Parts: sequence; structure tokens; C-alpha cells
Amino acid sequence: MVEPLSCDLSALSLAQRKRHSELIRYVLSETLSLKELVQGYEFSFKKDAEVFLKLAEWVVLERVCCPFLSFSLALDRGDGPIRLGITGPAGTKDVLKAAYGTGFGRP
Repeated sequence: MVEPLSCDLSALSLAQRKRHSELIRYVLSETLSLKELVQGYEFSFKKDAEVFLKLAEWVVLERVCCPFLSFSLALDRGDGPIRLGITGPAGTKDVLKAAYGTGFGRP
């Protein structure tokens, strides 16, 4: 079965939707850099425990409403950034841009 390429925010409770909205604003505002991948994007963030926890919380909620997405959250040794990868099947980048606007796919 092929999963639809669409986000279903109704899969989240009202409280979850509110928190998801707060977190996506945070994610997009805290992004240091954005790299386009073949099947998605990779975001970089400053290495900070609070940032990592908020990213992880957002990923958990995002998986509920967008089950077609795959996520990777990486902390490299040393002072490197936190990296968040978001990928999916063909069309994923278009869905992300439609859902979140210019935060995805910006230069």
C-alpha cells in the first residue's frame, strides 16, 4: 500500500496541534543552514540540549500527521551542529514546501 503524500493535522489532538505549531515556528527560526537532498532536506542547528529536545518533540508529533516522512536526528562528536534530516518518497519536497512555506527549500 502506498501512503498518501499529505499531512493530516486532524490526526493530532487540539493540544498536540497547538504544540506542533509552536515547535515548527521554533524549528524554522532556529535553523542555521538548510541543505537540499535528493528526497528531502537536512537542517543544521546549534548544538544545544534544549534545541535537540524540541526537535525530537516536533519529530514525534510530525510523524503522527505525516507518516510518509522519515527523520534522522544526529549529534556528532565535538562542536558540530545538530542535524535533522527529513526525507520521503518522490514529491516530499513539494508537500513540505506547501505545508511550511519558504522555510523549506530556501537558499
